[in-house]
Amino acid sequence: AFSLRFTYNVDKDQFRTAWEEGLDKARYNNKALRGALGEVFRIDLPKGDELRFVAHRDGTLFAEHNGKPLGSWKDPELVKAVWSLWMGEKSGSNCRENLVARETR
Repeated sequence: AFSLRFTYNVDKDQFRTAWEEGLDKARYNNKALRGALGEVFRIDLPKGDELRFVAHRDGTLFAEHNGKPLGSWKDPELVKAVWSLWMGEKSGSNCRENLVARETR
């Protein structure tokens, strides 16, 4: 699992564009699941909001927004693509250790 906590406001169009560009970069081409996932992320994300992604061994990806379920999709390739957006070798971060924090819940 990983969480994204927003440190500034991101509007739905910015997020959707970044999401699509990331999936393109990850070469994820399942149009049906891309569309279903894109429909879920048609929300503005104000500073302080949290998106949480959880992957299960069977290849199911779960997404939550501020603790509320957004949806789930079963496709191991989608899980790999989503993880590569933030943790892959070609991700935008060159300082991954700064992205990771141990959360105590």
